[in-house]
Amino acid sequence: TSKNIDKLDVDDVVETLAEPVTDEMKGMTRVEVRKLKDGTRGWVTMQGNHGKLYLSLYTTYTAFNKGFEKVISTAKIDAAKATEYIHAKSKELSRCEKGPLVEARTELSKLRPKVSALSAKLDTLRMRIDECKRDHNKREDFERRKAEDKKDRKAAALILKTIREKVEAAEASIKALEEVAAPLTSDDISGVADPIAVREGAEKAAGDLEAPIADAKACLSAHEGKVAKAVKGAWFDARKDMKLMNQRIVVTANKVTEIIQAVQAGCEALVEAKIGQVAAALRQSIQTGGSSTEELFAKLSDSEDRISEAALSRHLETLPNLSLSVAHRRLLFQAANAGGVSRRSFFDMVEPYYKCVKDIAITTGFDIKSSSTLRKLEVDELVEVLEGPQSDTTLGVMRIRARALSDGKAGWVTATGNHGTPFLQEMPRPCLYAAAPVSLQDGFVGEDSSEVRAVKANEVLELLEGPRKEVVGTAMRAKGKALSDGVVGWFTVKSKHGIDHVQPGKSTYTCTSSIALTDSIDIKNCKVVRKLSKGEGLTVLEGPVEDEKTSVPRIRAKAALDGAEGWVTVRGNAGSVYAEETGRQMVVCRAMTMHADFASDSKTVRSLADEEVLEILEGPEEEASEAPVRARVRAVHDGKVGWVTVQDRNLLPWSPNYRCVAATPMHDAHAVESATVLRRLDVGEEVELLQGPRVEEGLGVMRFRGRAAKDGLIGWVTIAGNAGKPFLKCMPPE
Repeated sequence: TSKNIDKLDVDDVVETLAEPVTDEMKGMTRVEVRKLKDGTRGWVTMQGNHGKLYLSLYTTYTAFNKGFEKVISTAKIDAAKATEYIHAKSKELSRCEKGPLVEARTELSKLRPKVSALSAKLDTLRMRIDECKRDHNKREDFERRKAEDKKDRKAAALILKTIREKVEAAEASIKALEEVAAPLTSDDISGVADPIAVREGAEKAAGDLEAPIADAKACLSAHEGKVAKAVKGAWFDARKDMKLMNQRIVVTANKVTEIIQAVQAGCEALVEAKIGQVAAALRQSIQTGGSSTEELFAKLSDSEDRISEAALSRHLETLPNLSLSVAHRRLLFQAANAGGVSRRSFFDMVEPYYKCVKDIAITTGFDIKSSSTLRKLEVDELVEVLEGPQSDTTLGVMRIRARALSDGKAGWVTATGNHGTPFLQEMPRPCLYAAAPVSLQDGFVGEDSSEVRAVKANEVLELLEGPRKEVVGTAMRAKGKALSDGVVGWFTVKSKHGIDHVQPGKSTYTCTSSIALTDSIDIKNCKVVRKLSKGEGLTVLEGPVEDEKTSVPRIRAKAALDGAEGWVTVRGNAGSVYAEETGRQMVVCRAMTMHADFASDSKTVRSLADEEVLEILEGPEEEASEAPVRARVRAVHDGKVGWVTVQDRNLLPWSPNYRCVAATPMHDAHAVESATVLRRLDVGEEVELLQGPRVEEGLGVMRFRGRAAKDGLIGWVTIAGNAGKPFLKCMPPE
C-alpha cells in the first residue's frame, strides 16, 4: 500500500520518470511522475479500472490549443454578457425622453455594433485557427507517417539483415559440402580411392548444413506475420525481399539434396563398375575351373546361406587380373544385403541378365564384320551374360556373349550401339514362383522324363531356359477291355511324342456254336480236352493253320474261361462256322492310365501295368492336343535343376517384394520353434526378401528372411501356413 503525497489539479503538468506499469489484478495503469510546478515526485494513476483517463499527453501544441480554447471561450462569454447587458439596459432606458439617461441610452446603442464586431472577429479568429489546426494536423500526420515509415524501414532493415546473414551463412556452408563431395560428383570418379570416406564426409557436411538452413527458415517464419498483410510501404518492400531470400533458402536446401544424391549416384556407379569387374573375374574362374555358380556359392557360403565379407574377400584375392582395394570391397559389401551377400545377390552378380529392347542379331564371334548371324533376338527376349561386356573400339559399340533363354542359342550380341542406342537392357534375374505344387522333371519332354522332386507351393524357381513349347505330334487312342478283370476304358496306343505304350498282341475268337477243344491239330488222331460252349472267348496262340488231312482251318487257342489250351476248328469243310474272329489284343509295354472317355485328361478308371493284355473294342483314333510349355529352372531352396510345365497359371513371375495379407509374426530365426518374435506384421505391410525362401522342416512351411519396409526390421517370416492359409503375397515385378 502507498500513501498520498499531493493532489494533482486539472491542468497540472507532470513529467513521467519511467514507463507506465499496469496492475493486472486491479486493472489500473500507474506511472511515476514529477510535478513541474513544485517538483513533487510520486506515483499517479493514468487510467482507472473502468477506463477513466486521469492523465493525457502534454505537448506545446496541445497546451496552445487548450489555452486558446480557454481565452476564446472567455472572450465569447464576455461578449455575450456585454450584448445581453446592453440589450437589457437599452430596454430599461427606452421610456426616457430627456435627461442624462437619454444620453446613456445613446452611448449604449453605440456600443452594440462594437460588441457585435468583436464577436464576429472572435468567430473569424476561431475559423482561422480551426483551418490552421487542420493544416497542422495534415503536416503532423505526414510527419508521423514519415517517421513511422522511417522507423519501419529501420526495423525491416534490421530484420532483413538478420535473415540475410543466416541465408548467406547457409549458402557459404554449401561450398564446404561441394569441396568434400567433389571426388564423387566429378565427371571422372574412377580414381576415387576411398568412396565411403567421401560419402561419409559429404553426409556429415550436409548434416552440418541442417542447422543453418533450419535457422534461416525459422527466422523467416518468425517475421512472416509482420509482412503478410502489407500492401505498400517498408513492410511491403520487406516482404518482396523476404520472398527472394526464401527462394534462396529453398535453392540451398535443394542443392544439398542434389549433392548428396550425386554422391550416392557416384557410389552406385563405382559399385556397378567394380561389380562388373568382380563378376567377370568370378565367371572366368568358374569357367576355367569347370564348376558352376551353384557350386561356388556352396563352397563360399556359411550355414546361413550367405557369403560373409571375409569369405568373399579371401576368394577375390585369389583371382588373377582383379585389383580391388579394401575400401572398394567395403563399398561392395555395403551395397549388398545385410549380413553378407545372399544367394540371390551373388547369382545376380555372377549371372547377369538382359532383356532385348530392340531387335538385334546374335553372331558367332565378337568381331561383327567377320562373324555370321545365328539368328535375330526379338524384343522382350531374355539373355544370360556369359562374357563381357566388352567394347569394340573399331565400331564404338558394347558387346556381350550371351545365351538366349528361349532356345539356348549362344553368341555375341551388341548391347549398346555406336550412337548410344540401347539394344539390351539389364534386368534382375528372371524367376518364377509356384502358385501350386508342380513336378520338377529331368528332361525337356515331360512324358519321357522322371521326376527330380515335387516343387512346393510358394517355392521360388530361377529361370534357366525357356519357356518354350514342346514339339509334339498326334496321339493315338483306343477303347479296350482289360482281359484280367474285364474293365473297359480308353488308353493311349501311341503318345503325342511318338512313344508306343502298347504292342500288338494276339487275336481273339468267340465260339458261335459248341465245338471240341482237342490236344492236337490232327482231328482224326487227337483227344478232346473239353467241350467249348457257344459264346466262349478264345485267345489265339497259333494259326489259323489248315489241317492237311481234312483241309479245315484250325487255331491253337487258350480258353478265357479256365485257361485250357488246345486246337479248335474255325470252319468246317462244309462251310459251317464254329468260331469267328471278334477282336485284337494289345499288350501294355509302358505303364499308363485307363480313362473313362476318349480325352486323355478325362476321369481315371484305373492304372494299367506292364504286360497287361487289352482287347481293342474301338479305334485307334487320333487325338489332337496343344503342345505343353516347358521351362528349365533351378530351385532356390536346394539348387535342384530340372524342367517344369507352365500351365493354368501354376507358375507366376516373381519379385522379391511381398505384401502382408494376414497378420503374421516376424521371428529372429528360421526355425519357428526356437525363434523369438520380433514383432507382428500388419496387413498391407511390405517386406523385401533378402534370403530364401526355404522349407522350415518342423512345420513344412516356406519361410524367408526379409526386411520390413515400414521400419527396416529384418527377420524371418512365413509365406503361407501348413494348411495353405496365405500370410504374404508376392507382388508382381515392376
